[in-house]
Amino acid sequence: MKQFVHPTAFNPFTFIKRNPKLHTALSIFLVIAFLHLTTACSYYKVGEMTTTKKEFGSKIDKFNKTGHYAIIHSNGYSWHLKNLEVNLESSTIKGKVDSINTLHTYKKPRDIKGANKFKLKKQFPVEEMHFQLNSTIVPNYGTDMIIPFETIESISLNKRDGGTEAAYLFLGAIGVLVGLTLLVFALKSSCPFAYVWTEEGYVFMGELYPGMITENMQIDDYLPLGSYDLSTNQFVVKVTNELKEVQHTDALELIAITHPDEVEVLLDDQGNYYTLTNLIPPQQVIIDNIEEDMTAALYKDDIAYTFNTQDEMVDSRRNITMEFNVPNDQNDGKLLLRAKNSLWLDYMFGQFNQKFGSLYKQFQSNQQQTSGEESRQWISDQDIPLSIYVETNTGWELIKSINTVGPLKYRDLVIPVERKYLANNTVNIKVETGFMFWEVDYIAIDFSPQLDLNISVLAPEIATDQNDLNVTKLLSETDKTYLIQPNIGDEVVVEFQSEILSQGHQSLFLRNRGYYNYIRDYKGTPDIQSLKSFKEKNQFTLYSMLEYYSLMGMEAKEDVAGYE
Repeated sequence: MKQFVHPTAFNPFTFIKRNPKLHTALSIFLVIAFLHLTTACSYYKVGEMTTTKKEFGSKIDKFNKTGHYAIIHSNGYSWHLKNLEVNLESSTIKGKVDSINTLHTYKKPRDIKGANKFKLKKQFPVEEMHFQLNSTIVPNYGTDMIIPFETIESISLNKRDGGTEAAYLFLGAIGVLVGLTLLVFALKSSCPFAYVWTEEGYVFMGELYPGMITENMQIDDYLPLGSYDLSTNQFVVKVTNELKEVQHTDALELIAITHPDEVEVLLDDQGNYYTLTNLIPPQQVIIDNIEEDMTAALYKDDIAYTFNTQDEMVDSRRNITMEFNVPNDQNDGKLLLRAKNSLWLDYMFGQFNQKFGSLYKQFQSNQQQTSGEESRQWISDQDIPLSIYVETNTGWELIKSINTVGPLKYRDLVIPVERKYLANNTVNIKVETGFMFWEVDYIAIDFSPQLDLNISVLAPEIATDQNDLNVTKLLSETDKTYLIQPNIGDEVVVEFQSEILSQGHQSLFLRNRGYYNYIRDYKGTPDIQSLKSFKEKNQFTLYSMLEYYSLMGMEAKEDVAGYE
């Protein structure tokens, strides 16, 4: 098994962490750069829609119903097919020939292979569906046109290219890889990192027990590790300390769920599993009371809703409201969100802690004695969780409050929606949080019947730390006998053994439990007046909004008289 080797040469990240002035300056620079991702370079890429002849019409119909703008290309002519209709019986599409709107016209032709740049708010390529015809048709504007499937040579879709946007942001200054890594080291403040061993080596999967900064706050966390075929019975997980904190891991346990290839399986925050076989996108998305395009909701593409509108909102919270069609069956719903916390939230929490100055260590010590219920209540009052509501006849009803999951990797989250909320043909669901605390990348709901699956719960076979010591016993049970990782570079490699089965896949989840404490040495006089204000509800989200506006040179539109 390949082991992690720590270099002894100069490490720029350690150097930055140990030089407070440089670290602070870099943090501010990268925060501003990171925030400009929402307003700076915008790119899209082109992907061909691959499908079988049998599914050809239904695929076109699906993208048409989600609002894609249809553009036809034939023999040098291009036009918009307005009010497009799909007729599966006659294998045709129909619509009115119209000129292409200025939002969908560009000076340069689309590059099929590379990245395409566009002007945000002036152009809108990311909901386009392009049809290339194999016959010569001359458009007659203002008339109806019927196009047989057989004359369609290819269909391509434009998709937002978040990776290129991030790359161009940092490329000119410090390089793509270095820039993104420095961003993490400058802003990130918490949680052990978890990796899983694959043929390509260790792959980062996410963060363990996120947000658990006191022993009394501990709850079970279920980290998805992905889906794998059943050709092996050994799974290897590595947990590392890569930041300035002391990590206390109580237990690690592998949950393996066997399922057919076409079924997706997720665990909720209580460890209950749900099967997903027919995900349905929303038919409408409203952000802070304004209807928006649904592009960000439809794909797992890192283009996310970031809860940062400038509109005037109650208590500085931001929300997404989604409307879904409800089928005529008796099944519960299963809401799927691909989401993560923002790096901005980590940065804000660090700024909040610095307000304690020389009293931070005393504050941290006092926090360790606070009950878990009291700590969680403060977190809830400050709108840090992701809150899920369903609209009922009497108003919005809270059905789930989701704990933080960390900012470095998206998680697929499943939230059950009971049948009692699904009596009508549609259901409205609201996702709400504090200003810029979360990012939601993908939204869908599933009403398919729940399947019975085989579940295996596996204790560690062997766990070895960075000194080759056997620490298996410390991680095998939830007993508050902790594996403690106090130093940057500490790690533990944990092996699990399961049966080799003949067919299907296994979805793996790491049940983990523990807590961590920051290592900080803040100086200076505590900002007592400001700290007192955080005893009030919603103060942290208001603080987040005002700090964001200040860094971005924007003016707050809300009444902020209560903030000092």
